[in-house]
Amino acid sequence: MSKSIAPILLVGLVLGSLAGSAEARKVKKFLKPNVAALQKTCDKGTLKDCVRLGYYVLDGYYGAKQDVDKAGTLFKKACDGGEITGCSGLGRQMSYYSNELKDDAKAMFTKGCDKKDAPACYWLGRYEQDIPKKNELMKKAYAAYIAACDAGDAASCEEAAGMNRHCHADFYDQGVSWDEDAATKLYADACAADLGSSCSYLGGQYEEGRGAAQDYKKAKLYYQKGCTLGDSQGCDWLADLKARGF
Repeated sequence: MSKSIAPILLVGLVLGSLAGSAEARKVKKFLKPNVAALQKTCDKGTLKDCVRLGYYVLDGYYGAKQDVDKAGTLFKKACDGGEITGCSGLGRQMSYYSNELKDDAKAMFTKGCDKKDAPACYWLGRYEQDIPKKNELMKKAYAAYIAACDAGDAASCEEAAGMNRHCHADFYDQGVSWDEDAATKLYADACAADLGSSCSYLGGQYEEGRGAAQDYKKAKLYYQKGCTLGDSQGCDWLADLKARGF
């Protein structure tokens, strides 16, 4: 059973040379965000914290209740205050349920990507139909996610890990060399920072032997941690593994 990645879906990218550098990364101490504390600092005008909180609320990270409308409010506050990453976030919120990229969201993504904002480049790439352009945008996004991961942002580690995984055969495959080893390391980094979804994905890596020797005991351990941290898919995958006798 292949563990799919939510909310992102993968495309075929030339990421090998970038992903290969993961082993040599010198990761700073990971931040373990306090959602309530982020809300307070955002209320006091720290716009970057509004953006961080916006993404946690948008996807339900770190125990935040998923609320797409609230995420939009947080992103708009940051964007209106001149924080470019808030504009990128607002573009993402505006296109969250859409299969088509509207002009206003595209403009926000383009502006953010020009400033090397990883989500902006990623979502521009997701909607881009020209394959060479798509790959260039995704490589730029990956590099930015790795930089943010190295600076201690666990959610960026998870996004980078997702881009290393070859688990969506219905997307473009240009003969790319996927790097499951790098994905496993990145999920482990994010799990160590108590990002529940990454713990669940790490369990999937062990269950399926992706980037790590197949180990059902470790898979159960990480599914349990993900579940305990509030990731429902970790609970589901743990129950499935137990139902199959492991």
